[in-house]
Amino acid sequence: MTESEKLMALRLARNAIESELLRTPAVRADQLPEVFRQKGAVFVTLKTKEGALRGCIGSLIAHRSLQEDIVENALSSAFHDPRFPPMNITELPFIKIELSLLHEPVELTYTTADELLSKITPMEDGLIIKFEEYQATFLPSVWEEIGSKEEFISRLCQKAGLDADFWRSGKLEVYVYKAEKISEN
Repeated sequence: MTESEKLMALRLARNAIESELLRTPAVRADQLPEVFRQKGAVFVTLKTKEGALRGCIGSLIAHRSLQEDIVENALSSAFHDPRFPPMNITELPFIKIELSLLHEPVELTYTTADELLSKITPMEDGLIIKFEEYQATFLPSVWEEIGSKEEFISRLCQKAGLDADFWRSGKLEVYVYKAEKISEN
């Protein structure tokens, strides 16, 4: 994405939330460059001016146009993240929007916990873990809060509803992905 397209992506997310709150028309897809009509997967993260999480919802796999994914996930982050009440108009000026444009996940093959750790790159890799009906992901930006590989995977297991050390069992399906982060200043 060009710098101009990155700014458009952020404006698109903010416009979707504003349009919902103010009941005004949203940006039309035909007003956007071609890249927004291609399939894309994006996580929309909302943070308070203090930097606290206010909402984060996204797609792991590209299944609709980037424009649709940005709009739908911005709305879901603002109004349907079960961890927070729906956003209200007074919050809007103080919310910072971050977009994480995801690359396609790749399965990691490993036989031991040490081998798994050796295949993960902190500050670059997002992870998806799966075991039976349990699943969770951490975006690459979560590395900013969690320093070690062991703690990263342990907390991800807990997020999925598994024991923190379940990753050592070798039973997890693990997928790695990269993401391009774009954020408002």
